[in-house]
Amino acid sequence: MRRIFKSAGTATAYVDEDLSLFAALLSLLLLAALKNDSSLGEVGDLVTQMVSHPFVALLKSKSIYIFAPVFALSIAAMVFFKSRLTVKPAMPSLLFCALLLYATIRAAIGGSDLGSKVFQGLLIMTLVAVFTGLRRVNRGDATVSHTIALVFFWFSIIIVALNLFTYLSGYGYVGINARFFGTTAHPNFIGAQLAIAAISLTHFSIRASFGKAIAICLLAVASLWLIYCTGSRTAIVIAVTGIYVASWAKLSARAKVGLTAVVLLGIIVAVLSGGFQLGDDEMSVYDRGNTRDAAWSYLVDAIVENPMWGRGYFEGFSEDSWLRGWSTFGVLYFVLMVSAILSGAWRLTARRQSHPVHRMNLSLLLGLLCGLCAGAVFEGYLCDTFSVPVLSVVFVLAAASPAKGRSKATRQVSSKTHLVSGPTVVADISGP
Repeated sequence: MRRIFKSAGTATAYVDEDLSLFAALLSLLLLAALKNDSSLGEVGDLVTQMVSHPFVALLKSKSIYIFAPVFALSIAAMVFFKSRLTVKPAMPSLLFCALLLYATIRAAIGGSDLGSKVFQGLLIMTLVAVFTGLRRVNRGDATVSHTIALVFFWFSIIIVALNLFTYLSGYGYVGINARFFGTTAHPNFIGAQLAIAAISLTHFSIRASFGKAIAICLLAVASLWLIYCTGSRTAIVIAVTGIYVASWAKLSARAKVGLTAVVLLGIIVAVLSGGFQLGDDEMSVYDRGNTRDAAWSYLVDAIVENPMWGRGYFEGFSEDSWLRGWSTFGVLYFVLMVSAILSGAWRLTARRQSHPVHRMNLSLLLGLLCGLCAGAVFEGYLCDTFSVPVLSVVFVLAAASPAKGRSKATRQVSSKTHLVSGPTVVADISGP
């Protein structure tokens, strides 16, 4: 993992990664991506058997036995090996845990089985917030944000490689359905995962030295092609928004204007084409028409029915995270979610301007947050308790520490420059 990227700036500084935190978060993300689909019932199991390559099916069936021990051992390493047991979790991640606590209580009061499921999610998210806060104290903010950025990079490589292998092996499809299911039980699930990969790989291809940038760029192109194959319009929204925001800090003024023009042109074409209806073929990947108006109308009606407390259980449509959360748990859930997201985005933006050492890492995290929040208008994944999108948001919020002064790790490296052959990964310090 060391000596991977050479920054394009005039000066470079080295920021160590935290291997224990890296292993814990990566294993958690892979466990969510490759979890056994039995939780979806017989349909999930059947789809998995139909679409999965035997190797992928075996990996998913054994994922809990592979990644859970890695997560547990990594947590133990953080606690018992040269660690000050002082915890300073980032406030946005605590707000997210607070909304899960409230959702647990609300669902339990309503007598819904949803409460126990949300409580499990609360435990996982609290572990992430607490142990990330522990590493902030021991290793510094710069190291934590750099480690989380590397988690997304390596996760992206693994998930794209697995799905490219599935696609090239002739798997990933169900019957005559034109959409690519990949390593999941639904095209929208894998679409969101591949969108996260596209954002991360595109971002790191800009940062890498020329030779490595070519390889990373090829993986990024593969992720975009697989997104197209999924037919997930939400994934396109996530990827475009995330790449746009994450790339902004690195681009020249002329490139920013060009990128903005391309994005606007793409939006106009999408609108004029009638919502991605790209052909007359009944089984076309994107020829599904408008599938969101009915969902939004249903969820708004549910909110009007009980705006203060919500229904206390999931019912019907789930296409919008914001409306879904409000209609299920009430207005306080919505307020806490918006507060967590906005405070995280604000802190990442402020730190990106005041800490040039890890500006690029923070740009990636901000891009991921903005992309996933934009996609949440079309999918309900922010209300999940254990999925790749919601874990990604929590990871980003855990890195959103306040921009007060400079962290210990930043002070240590800001006055040093090294050769590219040095022992650790480099970060750009060429200025805001």
